[in-house]
Amino acid sequence: MSYGAFPNFGNIIQESFIEEIIPNLWQELLNLLAETDHILDELACLFDEQRVDNTPFEEDEEKKLTVLWEEIKKTFKEQTGGLTLDIFYFNPEVENRYNDIEIGVNFCVGGVFDYTPAGEKYKDKIKVCQWVDFG
Repeated sequence: MSYGAFPNFGNIIQESFIEEIIPNLWQELLNLLAETDHILDELACLFDEQRVDNTPFEEDEEKKLTVLWEEIKKTFKEQTGGLTLDIFYFNPEVENRYNDIEIGVNFCVGGVFDYTPAGEKYKDKIKVCQWVDFG
C-alpha cells in the first residue's frame, strides 16, 4: 500500500473582503446563484481545478457564471492594484485538526508578496520551494 501527501499554500481571504472591494459585482454573483438555486460551494467546485466532480450546473448557467466570475476576477485585480482572486472548495472528508483552513468554499489571493531590493537584484538565482518531510 502506498501513501502520498502534498503541501498546499494559500493567502486566504474572507468573502467580506471581496464584498468590500467589488460590492455590486459580488451581489450580482450571489443573485445569479440564488436565481439558479445554487450556492457558493457549488461555484467553488466548478472553478476548482483539483475537483473532478460533475457540477450541478446546466450548460447555460455554467456559461453565465464563468463570464461573471472572470469579470469578478478582472475587476478585483484592478480595484486592489494587482491581487489575483481564486476560489476553491476544501473537502470536509479530508479535514483534520492539522489543517488551518475553513471547510467548504475558500478564497485566496495571489500577487501578495514583492521582492526586497536585494531579492529583486538576485531573483534569477533564487528558487522558492515547498516540500513535506515524513519521519
